[in-house]
Amino acid sequence: MANPFPFVAASILTAAELNGIGASTASYTPTSTGVTIGNGTLTGNFGRINKLIYGSVKLALGSTTAITGIVTFSLPVTAATNSAGLLMGNGYYYDNSSGETYVGTSFRTNATTLTPFVTYAAFAYAVRSLINATTPVVYAAGDEITYEFMYEAA
Repeated sequence: MANPFPFVAASILTAAELNGIGASTASYTPTSTGVTIGNGTLTGNFGRINKLIYGSVKLALGSTTAITGIVTFSLPVTAATNSAGLLMGNGYYYDNSSGETYVGTSFRTNATTLTPFVTYAAFAYAVRSLINATTPVVYAAGDEITYEFMYEAA
């Protein structure tokens, strides 16, 4: 992934350089906790514009995939700060058996890890809950967990 940064004073940018800023993404192989991948797939991709990192991670569950605890995914590039709890993006959990989609948000656990949450209605307000073996549902083959992220690189 080409990165034309940093720019140098008095340099002239070409149209190709301007058009190339953030134009390509790269794949990465996220690591996870709380998941036994089995015959499922865990993929990620990301782009970079100077220190801005953006991308997504997707877990497609297979018949031998198991959610064993609280789910987390690694980020492709270390974040600028180690602050936990910062909002990183949106996402969803797709339940293949019912066709339902559950929306959620992703938060940074630390400088290298994303934690997905699912959002559900409780009382008069929406509540976030960690994705785990039974939340939002019991998982099965064909289900998907997909979350986006955006943050500043170190």
